[in-house]
Amino acid sequence: MSELRLDGQTVFIPVGLPCCGKSTMFKALASLEGVGENLALVSPDCIREELHPGYEAGAVPFDKIDNSDVFDRSHALLHRFVVDGYDVWFDALNLRSVSRHAIRSEVQMAELDPAFSGEPIEFVVIDMEVPLVEILSRNEACRVAHRRPPEDRLRTMAESRSTDPLKESDERTSVWHLVWDRVWVPAAGFVPGPVCSAMMDAANGG
Repeated sequence: MSELRLDGQTVFIPVGLPCCGKSTMFKALASLEGVGENLALVSPDCIREELHPGYEAGAVPFDKIDNSDVFDRSHALLHRFVVDGYDVWFDALNLRSVSRHAIRSEVQMAELDPAFSGEPIEFVVIDMEVPLVEILSRNEACRVAHRRPPEDRLRTMAESRSTDPLKESDERTSVWHLVWDRVWVPAAGFVPGPVCSAMMDAANGG
């Protein structure tokens, strides 16, 4: 395969329920020659672990964490990476339009930073649709203690996706619609480009 390239400096905003595979998809994208070398990760979960050791192991109740502080730190890290010229994967649920807007607003602030010398940032919103039954199964198998969201919370999240659908549509934003059907496939009507196709292949073990 010839080396892949992004069209410009890019911020990736994955959208999906817990256990849908966002972190796995990041690793797949990061493995691509020509893309992964310049790809930085912003992970609120990693910041939670830094602030509250034991969080990832389920030892820290979620309601004991100041998530406003976590996201302030996450957005500050995003700002720094953008100014430094990196592509960025913002590894959060990003289910709500207000959350995605906050990411875009921080990027716009970074573009106004005197230290920023790049071209306008491109955005890729990655809609990762996984059947709820699969999410529930993965949650039961892979999460423990406080890291395992209650089933009713997951069902509420799934329902909220239908009431707050993706509306991103502008000249700087692409939306990649992916569906889990035992492997990752493009959603009906979505034609993936080379980078998206390669990412899905890598995530599928290809």
